[in-house]
Amino acid sequence: MHKRIHIAFVSAAALTALASPAAAQIMCPQIYQPVCALHRPAGPKTYANSCEADRAGATTLHDGKCVGAGETRCAQNDAFPVCGKSISTGRTKTYDNLCWAEKNWAVLVHKGKCP
Repeated sequence: MHKRIHIAFVSAAALTALASPAAAQIMCPQIYQPVCALHRPAGPKTYANSCEADRAGATTLHDGKCVGAGETRCAQNDAFPVCGKSISTGRTKTYDNLCWAEKNWAVLVHKGKCP
């Protein structure tokens, strides 16, 4: 009996990334579901999906594109507070908005103030 082997489509960029042994372990789908992830020391960056962020060694901060990437400052009086967990301390804190949580390298816990 013959076994069928299915090989997923891999882009040229993915093939280049597979040059390293660690990256060769991870095959990411070609699905666009952006996440904002932290790759130290560069800061937050939008990745095509969580698999791409994992493959880059980045920590996912939240689903969706980064809102503060490339910005030097965030809006102060935003009416959309978020509860974030600091990557460095592990403590939760209420941030004025998602932009400030990203700037402080905090993983989104939920929208709204922390309890």
